[in-house]
Amino acid sequence: SFNLQLSASKKTVPSYSDLIQTVTPAGRAEQALWQGQASANTDNSNLSASGSIAWKIDDRNKLSFSPTAGYIDMQRESVDQRHWINGQTLDARQQSKTPFTATSHSLTWNFNPDERSRLELTWISKHFGFRADTNREESISGQIPTLYRNKQDRDLDSDFFKIDYKLGLSGGHDLKIGGHFSRSQENGEYAYWINGSPDTSLDALGMRRKVRGNEYRLFVQDDWRLNDALAFNFGLSGIDSKIDLEEGGYRGQTNYRLWSKKLMVTVHANYV
Repeated sequence: SFNLQLSASKKTVPSYSDLIQTVTPAGRAEQALWQGQASANTDNSNLSASGSIAWKIDDRNKLSFSPTAGYIDMQRESVDQRHWINGQTLDARQQSKTPFTATSHSLTWNFNPDERSRLELTWISKHFGFRADTNREESISGQIPTLYRNKQDRDLDSDFFKIDYKLGLSGGHDLKIGGHFSRSQENGEYAYWINGSPDTSLDALGMRRKVRGNEYRLFVQDDWRLNDALAFNFGLSGIDSKIDLEEGGYRGQTNYRLWSKKLMVTVHANYV
């Protein structure tokens, strides 16, 4: 079987507001410090696609594949004007462009060797990309105009692999064994300028950031039903996680390992 879905939209959202800041001195009437207006136009564009393919190879094997993709683009232009009672004025104009992309792919294999057992393997891969570019020009009366620019690039990639095996045994036992593995990496680059020159006040952590993570999970579980009234659940699981961080000249690492066990008893009063 196969299905496909597509969606697209685009809209413009205008906005306008009047601004005023007031102060009330002790024993005196409220008075305005400054007044102004703010206006903006925001253009939003969206495009998404998703689908799924299911293929039954035979009575024991089945494959399924599900890809998705999305794109969002937001462009915004704004104007902020203010007038102080002392005659000073501010005129700020800003333009920004913020595109965002996302993709995901999922592949699953189901295998049923017999009526009592089932194996499922799943692989999921994802990517997210974020871009931002903002330019702002501020003009204050009696001063040279100042131009600010902020640019960001961020990418996140992750892969997830899962294996689940279920086996029905005699004596009312249902055995489940599985494992999960995930890998992720985030890369970010940032840049800031004032009048075309780098803003050195933001250099403390550098202009690049990288985060890498790996995680392993294992588990085994036995659901043992003695009769209609009494059931036991035994389980053991473990996790090993590691995260590496690089930000400018700094390095950091987090690692932890955890094992846990559980025992649950279920009693159905209606059958006792």
